[in-house]
Amino acid sequence: MIDDKEIVVLTGKEAVGKSSLIDYLVERGENKILKLTTRPPRSDEVDGKDYKFVSFDAFVNDPTMLVSSRIGYNLYGINRSSLEAHQGRSFVTLDTDGILQLEKSVSPQSIRIMMISAPSRVVIQRMINRGERLDDIRAKRRFDEMMFGDSIMKKIKSPVFHLDGSLDVPKLAKQMYYELNRYNSGKTAALVARQSVERV
Repeated sequence: MIDDKEIVVLTGKEAVGKSSLIDYLVERGENKILKLTTRPPRSDEVDGKDYKFVSFDAFVNDPTMLVSSRIGYNLYGINRSSLEAHQGRSFVTLDTDGILQLEKSVSPQSIRIMMISAPSRVVIQRMINRGERLDDIRAKRRFDEMMFGDSIMKKIKSPVFHLDGSLDVPKLAKQMYYELNRYNSGKTAALVARQSVERV
């Protein structure tokens, strides 16, 4: 079953800390939903750990593919077995289009959206530190404004929580857990209250 899981989606604009956060969480024993990709592995990547590397034909002919996107000539996606691989809570990074695709296959109540944001100066400096050219940074920033605009965010049905991407990764993780625990505690309290009313 998929709908009995808690899927935590880390999302946000470029260089806000999504990848660093998910790596930190996995190092501490959390489950990561493994994405499939048609691109070849890089020298430091391990099949089944970083991605599941598949052929183009295997990807496009997978009838269980739930989320897919294209970056350049490469495809990335999540299929049903990726979602079913772990019990309980699992983490994944997705953009807004990926979230909307996921919500078509999974109940929005099983999804928690962690929207990570950081001041422009922090994001731009991180991108410069990664060696990105200013033209590429400007293009990515324009694309992000479109992908995370109000019109798209309003289409998301899952609960959305806002995290401060200017924090260091351990503090960002702490903030995320606080929001998850607060939300799940509220859901539990609401369920107990509803059951009490039903018994009366």
